[in-house]
Amino acid sequence: GRVEAVRHHPPQGRNRYMAPMHWRTLLKIPPYEKNSRHLLDNERLVTRVQGEFKGRPFPYYIVQIAGKKVRGIDSFVAPGTEVGQGDIFGMIRIGSQVDLVVPYFPDLEILVGPGAKVRAGETILIR
Repeated sequence: GRVEAVRHHPPQGRNRYMAPMHWRTLLKIPPYEKNSRHLLDNERLVTRVQGEFKGRPFPYYIVQIAGKKVRGIDSFVAPGTEVGQGDIFGMIRIGSQVDLVVPYFPDLEILVGPGAKVRAGETILIR
């Protein structure tokens, strides 16, 4: 796909404890989960990619959320950069979280579940 936008959001105050991300963050609704303020307050980098899924337009977002002690998120792409499966597009340190936000298609199969351990560039998330 082609990177359409890269937006860096500095932290509001200090970074907080990390816990699983909730979809409510996308709507800017405070999370219900205890100890989840990091979803709204921590430093983050949002990359929007326009790709293709089974011949259809497929825009998706990669949200990198910094952990409590992380002092920065690196992006190796700029708007207009072509990225492919397994390409390195940025770096975030241990203790952080990366979320993939994709549109719904009935024939899209999610291959991982909540709490699954994945490895960058190795684990296939959807097909």
